[in-house]
Amino acid sequence: MSNTTEQNKKVAVEYIEQVGGKGETSLIDKLFDENFKLTCTLAGTITSRQVLKDKINKIRASFPDFTTSLLATPIAEASSVAVRYAAQGTHSGAAYLDVPEGMPQLKQEKTGKKIDLTGIAWFDLKEGKIVELHFEETAIEVLKQLGLVEMKQ
Repeated sequence: MSNTTEQNKKVAVEYIEQVGGKGETSLIDKLFDENFKLTCTLAGTITSRQVLKDKINKIRASFPDFTTSLLATPIAEASSVAVRYAAQGTHSGAAYLDVPEGMPQLKQEKTGKKIDLTGIAWFDLKEGKIVELHFEETAIEVLKQLGLVEMKQ
């Protein structure tokens, strides 16, 4: 495996563990290309570093104990990296209203409800920076855990 591929894996892991897992938004300028695109069911489409920082800060204000962790060794090929991850948190903070249009909002503060999700993140990198990031996660399960949707039998 080339040094570039190994470096790309390190960037992906740093995002999952440090930015997602610990809220280290100061790393976003280092990790993301200026013209990146992030897509995520629970967050929508983001194309601005500042918007991404704000979104992460809002998530952490609502879920102060939010963490992410790797579930498997990242897989890398050329400029792409795939990562399987888990995320958990307790809604012990602010209401969470910053959701894509059509998605239910968590309008109450401090519900104490826990979320537990798994997902796959697909990173595309250029010159060591993230240019595209796609999250596929168990969004409907998170909405159920928060009591925002009910599944009919």
